[in-house]
Amino acid sequence: MKSDVLNKIKKEKFSPSWWDDFLVETNNMTKTNVIKESISADEILQFKRLVLKIISKLSHLKTTKYGYRIFVDKHQLDKNEMNKIYNTPPSSNDTVESWCERVFEDKEFGIIINSAERFNNKLSKKIAIKSKPLLDKMGFPIEGINFTLFIGNYNNTPIGIHQDMPGENVIHYHLGPGNKSMFIWENEVFEKLEKKFNKNDIDRFIPYAKEYKYEPGDIYFMPQGVYHVGRQKGLSIALTYWFYNHSKKRIVEKLNTVLMEQYLDETHELLPSDLNPIDDLSNIDNILTAYKIPSEFKNYNLRELLREAYRDLRYTISSNSGYRTSIFPINKEKDINPKLKIIIEKPFKILYNNSAEKGRMNVYLRGRKFTFKKIESIKKLADKINEGNVLSVKEVLHLVEDSLDKNTVFYLINLFYKYRAIRIL
Repeated sequence: MKSDVLNKIKKEKFSPSWWDDFLVETNNMTKTNVIKESISADEILQFKRLVLKIISKLSHLKTTKYGYRIFVDKHQLDKNEMNKIYNTPPSSNDTVESWCERVFEDKEFGIIINSAERFNNKLSKKIAIKSKPLLDKMGFPIEGINFTLFIGNYNNTPIGIHQDMPGENVIHYHLGPGNKSMFIWENEVFEKLEKKFNKNDIDRFIPYAKEYKYEPGDIYFMPQGVYHVGRQKGLSIALTYWFYNHSKKRIVEKLNTVLMEQYLDETHELLPSDLNPIDDLSNIDNILTAYKIPSEFKNYNLRELLREAYRDLRYTISSNSGYRTSIFPINKEKDINPKLKIIIEKPFKILYNNSAEKGRMNVYLRGRKFTFKKIESIKKLADKINEGNVLSVKEVLHLVEDSLDKNTVFYLINLFYKYRAIRIL
């Protein structure tokens, strides 16, 4: 059994040159490695406080539909058991550690929270800022990025030795409090061993693995397609940042999903049997009315529709700093007045393009698409906000006074604020 630990990169953390060294040490994100002392002790505390806020948010939402799963003594909790967790939210005095101790006592447990970027703007922003220089170099993965939280005291990863989905690379921010080891196997080696040993008997496989040890503040990187299992003693908290570069087939499936989400009517009308002769396909015209395709696309073939879906996918992901999931909007409207000051929510951008519908334009806010009448002043407003300087609403009104009235400007600022593209100071 070998051990491989990388000395810390001695540059400003997460700067462009730091990421250059990261790419060298991971062979352009194709080689497993550990980057030591990447996150400061203060940042670890900040991250853990924000993780606790996500747990509080999920206790309030009382749902697992966003990918919230809990395992206790190797058993995944059902709906009724999850209700007990929801009804024991973190208190104002809790830490992640104290909440886990209070809720799970001496039981073995594991918590998985998928697409956690949607639940807390501060944490999403912090990770996006750290990752921006890397994404500037590598580009956004076609299907975007998300981060998953893992919290638990299990000895082995609950699902055992496994591979993640093809095309999914991961940067693992280890928040402690304890140390952790990841064991990985060469694919050929593991697949031979799998024929000899029971896959659940992990100890039989360990002597043939390569061990990567990491401590609180370290980063562990692992490329796609690696057989692996994690081991630890005591509680471990991890923020894992996933890159989704999938196959052509998966991307086409995603684009079809984009089309359905945008244009497929959620009708539940039941259709009678088709009594037409077998070669009479006229009933398909009625069935396809479920697709509410805009008039400007009526002459498009499937390839052209998928091209439009791909454009939307690229703009939504780019406006959201690579995240594939949008943050929850702010529910309360703000009372906008000329004295207020606004600023872009860095590193995110307000993006726009011309709609295929004549005379209209699309605006993208943190992964959400909005369509408006095409007005150059909306572009001018987005460009000015994207510069990143503090702006007064009075300045904004003056900037676009030739074509946008006060109420329209107030509406746009409220929309940008609601979907967290800007902050109001």
